[in-house]
Amino acid sequence: MGMICSSSHPDDDDASANARDAQTPQVAQQSRPEIHPVFHQARAQSPMADVRRRKPHKGADQYDVVKALDDFAQKRLREDLNAPRQRSRYKPPQLLPNGGYDSLEAYAAAREQVLRFESALSFDHHCTIWASQTERDANRIVLKVRERDIKQIYEGAEPRRGYGGQMHPRFMGDHFLSNFALIEQSHLYRIIQAMPKGAHLHIHFNANLLPNVLIDIAKDMPRMFITSDIPLVGGHQGGERDAFDRCKIQFSILSEKAVESQGGAKNIFDKSYQDRQPMPFKQFLREFAERYRIAHSALSNGDTPIESQPKWADIDVDTWLRNKLVFDEEEAHNLLQTSDG
Repeated sequence: MGMICSSSHPDDDDASANARDAQTPQVAQQSRPEIHPVFHQARAQSPMADVRRRKPHKGADQYDVVKALDDFAQKRLREDLNAPRQRSRYKPPQLLPNGGYDSLEAYAAAREQVLRFESALSFDHHCTIWASQTERDANRIVLKVRERDIKQIYEGAEPRRGYGGQMHPRFMGDHFLSNFALIEQSHLYRIIQAMPKGAHLHIHFNANLLPNVLIDIAKDMPRMFITSDIPLVGGHQGGERDAFDRCKIQFSILSEKAVESQGGAKNIFDKSYQDRQPMPFKQFLREFAERYRIAHSALSNGDTPIESQPKWADIDVDTWLRNKLVFDEEEAHNLLQTSDG
């Protein structure tokens, strides 16, 4: 009878169920421990002590997440006692049951301590607590600039027309590709441009330079090879009709020995081409225009390219490669698109 609540078995009759329900209040009353005066002191050790006490224990080997966060936050707060401009030493808040505070000031003091405890868990806690006055002033200015950008740039932009003609207001938290043009107009973007690293806290090699710069560098490299997961052949030639759209292109710098180990150089534009066989990039550049024209010459039954892509006749090898290297909004956030494509 240690359980306050229990689920009835389908075979139980109404009488036994009613009897069990009638006993429930009595069991609950017996199971509730009396609050000892010392308990107030124990629960004052941590803002989450009361939560941990009320949380049902599911097993001795269960990891106590609340206690782990508790210990981590208090450790941070102890380390920060020497931080500049600390108004007062950290004291664990006096969390009283049933809101039994003597005054509004006592409640406000406990609330402030809880907020300090909560902020100690944030990722930028140390940066905030140890910030110099210059850094605090800079942060205040940036926040003001951000508020102005929200009002003037994002909320001031024309709404976008979505599904069924619905009009969607612009907002700062939208997808990057959706807001790219607005971001470049913002005052915050100008501030970021003046910073040593800009907004790049983590960057991959392919994002260091614009696509056309990387493509031009690759064009002059004699050992540069290009590979695909499918042959770039039109449907009427035994390949996939949308192969030029669906293919996944990769570049590799390969030695002669590496190319030989893969069976030698191959041709992406041949229908017998297999996954990731290398083709010299210089050869690819020479053959692309003619192969592309032939592959799309049979589009006569109403087939059209993706709306966000250039028309078949207008595309050149540089434009096609840039479209493969850079995602556009439609490709990244289309209704059916997922993180896997």
